[in-house]
Amino acid sequence: MAKVARASRNSSLMRVETITAAKTIESAESGEVYFLGTAGTEVTLPALKAGAYFKFIVSATLDNNASILRIVSPNGKMEGMAIVEAKAGSTHTVNVTSTVASHLVFKVTSSANSSNGLHAGSTVEIYCDGSVWHVKADLLTKGTVTTAFASS
Repeated sequence: MAKVARASRNSSLMRVETITAAKTIESAESGEVYFLGTAGTEVTLPALKAGAYFKFIVSATLDNNASILRIVSPNGKMEGMAIVEAKAGSTHTVNVTSTVASHLVFKVTSSANSSNGLHAGSTVEIYCDGSVWHVKADLLTKGTVTTAFASS
């Protein structure tokens, strides 16, 4: 009995990977959790496939780079929302949304200095329904940071 319980416990663990440079995700990697610890990281999603899911967690404060994070869809179908909480003396929340399925990129940018960036714990989740990538981001920023869906 103990071996069966141990097997069930191990199979319920999430697959994780730390990304420190550009990465192209393969469709077989669906369900993985990616830790981002390097500013300027670009991640390319696989082809659209119903049920595909990816989660990105900022594992260290990302700053001092104009391009903090770029998630690219080669299929050109990406929409969703980002809740951005900026901490600079006070906290406020900004909703950034896109309902345009022709967007190719979800990106987080700032000026290249150490006072602007994303704090550890910020997350981006991406789900696919087979025709569109749906993005949900919860970002805690420092300084001036821009979050947007874009065509490039």
